[in-house]
Amino acid sequence: MNIRNTFKIPAFLFVLFTLFSFIAPLHASPINTADSLLNVIDNTLEDTIKVINYIELADLFTYNESEKAIRYAQKAIDVSKKSGYHPGLAKGFERLGNAWFQLGNNNRAAQAYRNAREANKKVGNYQIDASVYYNLGNIQHELANFDSAIYYAGEAGKVFLENNDSVGYAVSLYMKTNGYYSKGFYTQATENGLKALAIFRDKKVKSWEIYTLNALVDIYNVREKYDESLSLLNTCLDYHRETNNQKFIAITYRFMGDVYLNMENYDRAATALDSSYQITDEYGFAQEKCKTMYSLGMLYYNRQQYGKALEMYEEGLQLGLDLDDELFKCSNYLGIGQSYYQLKNYPLALQNLELAVGHAKNIADHHKLSDAYLYLSNSYKATNHAQQALENYVLHKQYSDSIWARENKQQFAEMASKYESDKKEQQINRLQLEKQTTKYRNQRMLVWGILTLVIVLLVLVILWVAHRNNKQLLAREKELDKIKSDFFANISHEFRTPLTLILGPVHDMLKADRAAPFAPQLRMIQKQAQRLLTLINQLLDLSKLDAGKYQLDIASGDFIATLKSSVFSFLSLAEMKNIDLTVDVDQTELCMNYDEEIVQTILNNLLSNAIKFEPNDGVIRVGLDSSNIEKGNSLSFSVLNKGSYITPDVCASIFDRFYQEKSKQELVQGTGIGLALTHELVNIHGGSIRVESSKAEGTRFLITLPSNKPITKNKLVNTKHTDTKPGEHVMISGESEREEVLKKDCPLVLIIEDHIEVLTYISSVFARHYRIETATNGQIGIDKALELIPDIIISDVMMPLKDGMEAVRELKNNRLTSHIPIILLSAKASVENRLEGREAHADAYIAKPFNPDELLLIVKNMLDNRERLRIKYSSELIIHPQNMVVKSLDDAYIEKVCGTIEENIANENFTVAELALAVGVSRSQLHRKLEALTSKSASRFIREYRLKRGYELIKKNTATIAEIAYLVGFGSPGYFGKCFKEYFGITPGEVG
Repeated sequence: MNIRNTFKIPAFLFVLFTLFSFIAPLHASPINTADSLLNVIDNTLEDTIKVINYIELADLFTYNESEKAIRYAQKAIDVSKKSGYHPGLAKGFERLGNAWFQLGNNNRAAQAYRNAREANKKVGNYQIDASVYYNLGNIQHELANFDSAIYYAGEAGKVFLENNDSVGYAVSLYMKTNGYYSKGFYTQATENGLKALAIFRDKKVKSWEIYTLNALVDIYNVREKYDESLSLLNTCLDYHRETNNQKFIAITYRFMGDVYLNMENYDRAATALDSSYQITDEYGFAQEKCKTMYSLGMLYYNRQQYGKALEMYEEGLQLGLDLDDELFKCSNYLGIGQSYYQLKNYPLALQNLELAVGHAKNIADHHKLSDAYLYLSNSYKATNHAQQALENYVLHKQYSDSIWARENKQQFAEMASKYESDKKEQQINRLQLEKQTTKYRNQRMLVWGILTLVIVLLVLVILWVAHRNNKQLLAREKELDKIKSDFFANISHEFRTPLTLILGPVHDMLKADRAAPFAPQLRMIQKQAQRLLTLINQLLDLSKLDAGKYQLDIASGDFIATLKSSVFSFLSLAEMKNIDLTVDVDQTELCMNYDEEIVQTILNNLLSNAIKFEPNDGVIRVGLDSSNIEKGNSLSFSVLNKGSYITPDVCASIFDRFYQEKSKQELVQGTGIGLALTHELVNIHGGSIRVESSKAEGTRFLITLPSNKPITKNKLVNTKHTDTKPGEHVMISGESEREEVLKKDCPLVLIIEDHIEVLTYISSVFARHYRIETATNGQIGIDKALELIPDIIISDVMMPLKDGMEAVRELKNNRLTSHIPIILLSAKASVENRLEGREAHADAYIAKPFNPDELLLIVKNMLDNRERLRIKYSSELIIHPQNMVVKSLDDAYIEKVCGTIEENIANENFTVAELALAVGVSRSQLHRKLEALTSKSASRFIREYRLKRGYELIKKNTATIAEIAYLVGFGSPGYFGKCFKEYFGITPGEVG
C-alpha cells in the first residue's frame, strides 16, 4: 500500500496578518482597550487622531468580531476622505480588506485591497503595497488560482527587494513555494523554499523558519528524498519541544512515521507513530489521533499483520465518524476493506470498499477511487463474480490512467515553467544589477559631498569653541574658589526643582486613564527620577552638614517597625542574588525617641552596600541589641554580610568621601557619598558607627544611638526562624481579634508564599478587610485552592515543590478553579518574566517590593469584576440555558451542569448529589463553584432551570400546564404554580 494515502496537513499555513501589525494587542482585554480608544475619539477634535484610533479598533476586532472591524475601518476611511488624510485612507482600506477576508467574502476583500493600493499611490508606504499584493495572493490561493497566487507573491517580493526588506522578501518566496507545490511544480517549489529558509535562518525568524521546513518536508516526500525530509523533521521536532507545543510534536512524529513507512523501515516507523499516538491520546487531539491511527493501520498492513491493521482502521473510523470528516471516513473504510480482503473475508471487504468509493467520490480523490476499485475487482474475482470484477477493474484503470496523465502533464508544465522562469529571472537580475549600480554610484557621490561639508563645519566649530573657551577661562579663574565651595549646595538645589517638576506630572499622568498605554515608560521615568532625587538629596544633606544647618526631627516611634520596614524593602533585591537576608531582634516592639528619616537613611545605605558586595548565595544579618538601654540609655544595631572582607587599612578610610581602594587587579571595595553621609548622620544623631571585618566572620557595621527608656518590652522573637509548620496558617499580631469581627461572607484570600516574614506581612495587609488562608509552597496552595475555592489567590513565583507559574497553569486549567483571579508577586521584574506570567494566564504580575495600597486596590477591582461575571452567569446562562456560547472553562462548566440538569429534568427526585456526581466533583465543590460563578446555590440553580424550561414550554403551548409541571420535574402542578409565581411574578396561566 502506497503512503500517498496518509493524511497531510497543508504546509502553507496562511497567516493573513503576519507582516504588518495585524495581531491585536494582548496586554489588555478587547472591551477595555476598545473603551479607551473610543474615549480618545470622543474627546479629540483632530481627524488624524480619530483615524489612527479607528484603525486600531479595526485591528482589535478583526479576528473575533469582524463585523465591528468592518464598521471601524469604514469610519477611518470616511474621516480620512473628509480630511484628505491619505495615509489613513490607505490603511483604512487595507484593514477593511483584512476584515472582509476574515468573514470569507473574498470579492469584497480583493476590492478593498485594490482601493488601498490606489490610495497608497499618494503616500508611498511600501509596506501597504507589499501587504496588498501578499493578501491578494492569499485570496487567489484559497480559490485554487495558483498561477495568480504566484504572480502576486512575485509582485510583493519585488516591493520588498526594492526597499531592502529581506524578511518580507523571504515571506513572498514562501508563498511562491506553496503555490508551486500546489501546482505540482516541485523543482521550483524546492528552489524558492530553500531561498526563504536561508533568509529566515540568517535573520533568526524562527516561526517562519519552521513554516518553511514543513513546506519542504512535503516537497521532499513527494520527490522521495526521505533523508532530507527526516533531517528537516528533526529540526522541527527540536523547535516544538522547546516551545512545548504538544500538538505539533505529535504531528511531527506522525510525519516521521510516514516517512519511515515509505522507506520500509517499519521498526522506526512504529516508534515514531507510537509516540504520536500517546500524545494525541493523552491530550485529546481527536483529529490528529485519527490520522495517527490510519498510519498505524498502514504500518501493520505492510507488516502483513492484517488483524492488527483492522483494529487500527476501525478505531480510526470511529473517530472519523465522530468528527464527520469525509477524508477520515474514506481512508479508513478503504483500509478496512483492504484488510478484510487480505483476511479472505470478501463480503465484509466488498461492503467497506463500496463505502470507501462513496466517500472518495464526495471528496473527488482519484487515488483512493483507483485503489478502492482495484480491491473491489479482486474481491469480486475471488468470489467468482467475473462481470463485477471486470467492471471495477475498468474503473480502476480509468482513474489510474487519469492520475498518470495528470502527473505527466504536471511534469511537462513544470519543465516548461522552469525554463521560462529561469529566463525571466536572468533578465530581472540583469536589470536590477544595473539599477543598483547606478544607485550606489549616486549614493557614494552624495556621501562624499556631505562628509566633506561636515568636516569643514566641524573644524570651524572647534576653532570657534576653543577661542571662546580661552576667553572665558581667564574671566572664570577669579571665581573658581567660590564656585568650589558652593558647588554641592547649588547643584543640589538646581536639580531638585526640575526633578520635582518631573515627578509631579508623572505621578498625575499615572493616575489618568488615558496614560495606561504608557504606564511602563512613565513608571521607569518615575523610578529613575526618584533615584536621582535620592542622590541629589544625599549631596544636599552633606552640604547642610558641612554648613551646620541640618536639623534633627526627633519623635517617638516604634524603632523595630522602622528597622523591619527598611529590611523588607530590600528582600526582593536579596532574592535576586539568592541572599539570605534576616532580622534578629530581642523585642517585638520598642518605642523610643529618634529621627525616623535619619535611621531609615542609615539602614538603606548600609543594606544597599551589603547586598552590592555580598556574593550570590550569601548571608546578611540585621541585628538589634537593646540590653544597654536601661543601663546606659543607648541602643545598638548592626548590619553583617558574611561573604565580604575589608582589609584594616581600608576600614580606616571607608567613611571618607569618594574613597576607593583598588587591588592590583580589580576593584574590591568602593564608596561614594553613601557611607560618608551615613557616618555624618550617625554623628549628628549623637551616636557612633564603626566597622569590623575578618575573613572568618565577614564585615559588620555596628551603630550605637542614644535612646530613651522603652515603653514596652516583649519576648524574644526571631523573624526568620519561626515554629510555623509548612502550609500552616500564619497568625499575625491581633489577627484573632479581627477574625471575631469579620463576617463570614467576607471574600476569602489565599496567600501562597514560602518566605514566612513576607507571608506574615502580606497577611497583615489583607487581614483587616478579608478572610485569610495561607500556604508555604505551590503544591499546598493548589490543594487548598481546590478544597476551599477562594475568591482570589496571591502567589509568589519562586517556591519549592511547585513554583507560582506551575500553580497558575494548574489552577487556570482546572474547571473548579479556572474562575479564580490569581496575582503573582515576584522579585523577577523583567519584561520576559512578566510575559511568562501572562502566558501562564495570571491575572496580574506585580514586582516586589510592592505598594500595599496598590495591591489592596488591585484585589478589590478583581473581586468587583468577578461580581460582574456572577451577574452575567446568573442573568444570561441561567435564564437562557439553551443559548449559551462556550468561550471559557467557566462557560464549559456551566454548560455541562445545565446539560446534566436537562437530561434529568423530568426526574423530580434528581438531587444535588447526583448532579455533583455527574459533573465529577464533590457536592461541596459544586456548591462553591456555582456560588462563585452565579451567586446561587446548587439547589436553587436546579429549581430556576426547571422553572425557565417550564416557561419556555408554556410559551410554545406544547402541552397543558399540568403536563408541563411533570415534564420539568415538579411533583405537583400546584407546587409548580406557586414556585412559578414567586420567580416570574405571574401565574403559569398568565403567560402570553
